[in-house]
Amino acid sequence: MPDTSATQGTQTAYSIVSWVRRGIGTLVTGQPATNYASLPVSVSVNGAPVNAPQIRLMGPGDVTGLDARAVIRTDPRDTADAFEPNYLAMVELALPDLPWMFTPTGDVNGYLQPWICLIIVPDAPGATIVAQAGGLSVLSLDAPLDPKLELPDLKTIGLWTHAQVVGTGASGDDLNSAFDGDTAATLSRLISPRRLEANQGYLACVVPTYHAGVNAALGLPVDDSDVKPAWDSSVTAPFLLPVYYSFRFHTGQGGDFGSLARNIKPTTASIAATRTVDVSAPGFGIVALPGLSPG
Repeated sequence: MPDTSATQGTQTAYSIVSWVRRGIGTLVTGQPATNYASLPVSVSVNGAPVNAPQIRLMGPGDVTGLDARAVIRTDPRDTADAFEPNYLAMVELALPDLPWMFTPTGDVNGYLQPWICLIIVPDAPGATIVAQAGGLSVLSLDAPLDPKLELPDLKTIGLWTHAQVVGTGASGDDLNSAFDGDTAATLSRLISPRRLEANQGYLACVVPTYHAGVNAALGLPVDDSDVKPAWDSSVTAPFLLPVYYSFRFHTGQGGDFGSLARNIKPTTASIAATRTVDVSAPGFGIVALPGLSPG
């Protein structure tokens, strides 16, 4: 796990890490030439070493779907009709290591590419989700939408994915133990970097980030040497993406209460009306000021 940050409230601490790997996946290093990782094993029979094939770990090209129970919460909720447009949409997953479970590579300078991400596209002509046999859905992006403008940059998508553990502000071995402990206290989170517009409908989709994952879910042949991203800057319409999970929502007219409060500005002073007042004889022992006369 990379560096962590913790926030302490009055009762609960939260530790956030940029990625998590557990089990045999912690041994994956480097950048293999295949879309799956392989690990050497040592085998001996009666004390004598024997040749053994490497262990092949599952990669994105082996995944054809995602159990909907893996998603524990979305923000906004499905069919929400007044989501604050200055917020970012997100999905929370039950397993803290799920976004990196099938990533075929090791980390590079503390960065690990997730094998899934959350994309947000306008719920408008050109964007359609069609359910396929077996429960999988497919997102189609076509004119008048431009996939290059609607899809996030996969080179930095890992910056919008993290894991969280509740109930500890620890680090190091203690934090590792926490992620392997109470499952109710851990989760992972996919955040969409898309800046939302007010009063707009959107489709939110969890999709693969590797081209091998796209082909596997669509039922197309998967080349083991295919390590390309699911899309890049050359993507064109029409473009199809398998969808592991999706929901719809609509943004409201304005932002949250805080953003509305920050837009409050003081009014400039103005005179609504005037009235002539006679102060030449104020009374009560007050001497009239010279030069003043009834007017």
